[in-house]
Amino acid sequence: MNVKQKKVTYFTGGKTSVHPVRTISLEEVFYLFTKDKNNESIINEVRQLQQQGQYEEALALKSKLSYITVAGQFSYRNNESLDLSSYNWIVPIDIDGDKNPDKDEQDWNDLFQTIIEDECTMLCVRSPRGVGIKALLLLKEGLYDPKNQYEVFKNIVYPYYEHRWSCKLDYQQGALSQPFYFTFDKGGYVNEDPEEMTFDYSVSEVDSLVDPAMAEEHTLDEATKSVNELQMFCKLLVDRKEGKYEYFGKVCLFVGGLFSGRCFHKDLREAVVVKLLVDAGMSNKYVVDKTVCKKRIEQSFAAGKSKPITRKELEVKRNISTMLKRISSMNDFDLDIVRIGNDYFENITKPDKFGVKQKELFYTSRQCLVDDYGIEYLERIPKYKTFCNVPDNINHRKKINGCYNLYSEFTHVAVKGAFPTIEILFKHIFGDQCAMGYDYIQLLYSNPNQILPILCLVSKENSTGKTTFLDFLCKFFKNNAVIVSTADIEGSFNSHYASKLIIAVDESELHKETTSSKLKQWSTSKKMMMNGKFQNQVEIDFFGKFILASNKERNFINVKEEDVRYWVRKISKINLYDPLFEEKLVREIPQFLYFLQNRKLNTPIKQTRHWFKDEDICTVWLNEAKRQNASTLYHELNEKFINYFGEHPDVFEINCTATDIQNYFLDNNREYSVKYIANVMKDEFKVNPRQERKLSTFSDKIGGVIKNIPNGWFYKIDRKFIMDLNEFNDDPPTKTDISESGEDVVDVVTILKEKMWMTPSLLNVDTVSTTVDKGFEDW
Repeated sequence: MNVKQKKVTYFTGGKTSVHPVRTISLEEVFYLFTKDKNNESIINEVRQLQQQGQYEEALALKSKLSYITVAGQFSYRNNESLDLSSYNWIVPIDIDGDKNPDKDEQDWNDLFQTIIEDECTMLCVRSPRGVGIKALLLLKEGLYDPKNQYEVFKNIVYPYYEHRWSCKLDYQQGALSQPFYFTFDKGGYVNEDPEEMTFDYSVSEVDSLVDPAMAEEHTLDEATKSVNELQMFCKLLVDRKEGKYEYFGKVCLFVGGLFSGRCFHKDLREAVVVKLLVDAGMSNKYVVDKTVCKKRIEQSFAAGKSKPITRKELEVKRNISTMLKRISSMNDFDLDIVRIGNDYFENITKPDKFGVKQKELFYTSRQCLVDDYGIEYLERIPKYKTFCNVPDNINHRKKINGCYNLYSEFTHVAVKGAFPTIEILFKHIFGDQCAMGYDYIQLLYSNPNQILPILCLVSKENSTGKTTFLDFLCKFFKNNAVIVSTADIEGSFNSHYASKLIIAVDESELHKETTSSKLKQWSTSKKMMMNGKFQNQVEIDFFGKFILASNKERNFINVKEEDVRYWVRKISKINLYDPLFEEKLVREIPQFLYFLQNRKLNTPIKQTRHWFKDEDICTVWLNEAKRQNASTLYHELNEKFINYFGEHPDVFEINCTATDIQNYFLDNNREYSVKYIANVMKDEFKVNPRQERKLSTFSDKIGGVIKNIPNGWFYKIDRKFIMDLNEFNDDPPTKTDISESGEDVVDVVTILKEKMWMTPSLLNVDTVSTTVDKGFEDW
């Protein structure tokens, strides 16, 4: 494999972070350590603190740096989570200034030069605090079992290079999952075609480099000794009285590790080992359920095989007391099970496409737990009275007054720095309301209980970034955000989103009145009945914020004229595609978090129940959505009015009664009563009638003779008013836009069509010239 393509695992959030963000190539590592401007600014801050003598502050900031695990691809930061097929055969080197106090600046420069002259060196850079060196070297594949890396590095590789370079190395760096912290060195050394490493065996032990399968054969005495040691473990199973199954698990987990680590004789077969252990467990007089006993022993032995214990590890641990201490400290199974009331739930960890692990709570039955782990295991399970849902991204608590908090801990760690990719996304989504967009997210983080408007991202085009924005929020708030479908909102079960802070509905089509009513009610509700399959309903606190993304620009939801809770943003198409855009977003989350923690709100004081002013969230596209959901009569009359003005370019207003509208525009259709027409004109067109003695545009002219002018309720329908109702763009064209185009009348029609300022029914060559000349300013 090309060295540049080797994959390592990338973590953010410092040493307390154990969930990976993604895998990256060595080529990207080389870039981040020697060329990345964002990384440079962070490391410069660490070094500046170091130079100013603020050593504790520099160390604290360093501990929050991003890091990689060099050995390969991990699903979690511990040795057992390494995908062995991805093992990289790379030696990480960390030469710390604290371990080499006698070296001056020239010594460090000489050492740096010595390392880069080594043909096996791939990367050599200055340490984060500027005092020390970090390097990566290439190993020859197949020298040892990757599971034994730490022993090999500690006993062979590191002593060899300490002897060769005359310095002290950090041996902890040899652990499989040890963090290799980010640094930056503009003058760092990169070699994309290194030689494979060989050793001077005179300064180290050779045995650890031999493949366990090729180790020298044990003698007959060693085989007998192996059986005797196994009998010692069997005796532990026979004599155990309290906590039997848990103890059985620990003993057999340990034996499985010894077996896969080749600590027993090679002729001692697995089936024999398992049978001896099972027979021992069955002979324990305190064991009641033989099936559970057998299952526990077999499962634990199998789990132990995935965690080998080598002879090298046991060289100084060959006595029974040390082994028993090891057994007592081992975890039987990595389970996270809780009992809430009378029901049992397991926290299942699921990785996403970026390799980031998130937990979900799944129901499990008591009988399943007994079948799998024995009835005694139930005593170990933490018990809670009921669920609660208390959001806090800053000071999270899992147990509150004996209740299990469904809200998950916010795990990102803030790091000072730039976030250019996130900034681009926010400017694209929120446009001239970008400051409000930052306020929206800042309030979600710092004050999750605050009611906020329903954010609606709409566009009939694809590739606009709507889904990318939703995905980013899910990465930022992790388990406290979820993307659901319209069917989820309309369905009966809500346990998968009832406890979430953000409930994003992608490709939403919530135009049913019952669904939109449910959404409006939830947006201000403080309680919700959480309903899951096969679970009892539980009332919990609700603070979910809904975000809708839809390809329907006007009818994505049933919006009424009086609704003020929707913040509708029309999103434009993204023309430039960056394949790494989402990965960059995730990478910049720590810097974005720092920005939110230190930023002052643009709207610092609550203006309405939804925090922002109504006029701030009342956009052009909210009005478009309201118009789309108007009555059938509204749309019919709107089209009639447009056509009338299109056919009469010299008419700039209409004066008529509701009866005139019924007779003239609706062809005397009695399906719509005069009273209903009056209500539509008043409530939907927002045109209030005036009672006066006035000449009607229609009913008072018969055969060219003007009749008596009666009193009545007259509506004044203005051409400009109707045209304004039917504008489609936020920025309609001006007269200058058209006159400066230098085009003839026909092309003016084309321009207007392209601008979508007027409907096609109004545009024809015969009328447009008169329209532009006489009525443009009024329009």
